[in-house]
Amino acid sequence: MKIIARRNFAFYFIIGKIKNIAG
Repeated sequence: MKIIARRNFAFYFIIGKIKNIAG
């Protein structure tokens, strides 16, 4: 479960950075 949570966190973190750049 920890590995999955870390992957999800990284996934949303990258999306957030992309949105900040695009926004």
